Amino acid sequence: MIPVITWDEGSAPAFDPRKYVSVETFDKLTKYLECENVMHPRNAQRVIEQAISLLKLRADNPDLRLTASFEVEMGLRACVLHTDEYARLCVRLGGFVHYEPPISDDRDEDDVQRTIARMRAAGLPVHDDVWTQGGSSCFRGDHARSACDDV
Repeated sequence: MIPVITWDEGSAPAFDPRKYVSVETFDKLTKYLECENVMHPRNAQRVIEQAISLLKLRADNPDLRLTASFEVEMGLRACVLHTDEYARLCVRLGGFVHYEPPISDDRDEDDVQRTIARMRAAGLPVHDDVWTQGGSSCFRGDHARSACDDV
C-alpha cells in the first residue's frame, strides 16, 4: 500500500509541483516513467512531483550541491528528456535549470539527506518513500511492460 501524506490544516507545503506543469505534461511524464522504468503509476506520479520540487530548489539555489535519490534522478531525467515541456517548466521555475546526471548510480546518503533537509526547509513537499537509498517499492515486475506496449 502506498502511504498517503496528509498535513494538518495550514501546515501543508506551499509549493505544489503539479501547478508548474499542465495536466497533460504531468500525465506524459508519469506515463514515461511507468513504461521506461516499469514503475507503478502512483509511484511514478510521486517521483515526478519530487523531481519538480527538486528542480524548484535548484532554480532557487543554483550553487547548492543537491543529490537526488536513484528514483528522483529518474524523474529528473524524464523531465529533461521531454525538452519542450522542460523548457516551459524552467520558465515557470524562474529560468533555465541546468542538469548534470551523476557519473554513477552511487549516491552519498549524507548528501541525499542534506538535500531532503533543504527541501523541507524551503517548504517543499518530501515523499520519503522515493528518497530511500537502494530503491523503494516503486518498481513493478516485468509484467508491467505489456501495459505500456501501446504507448
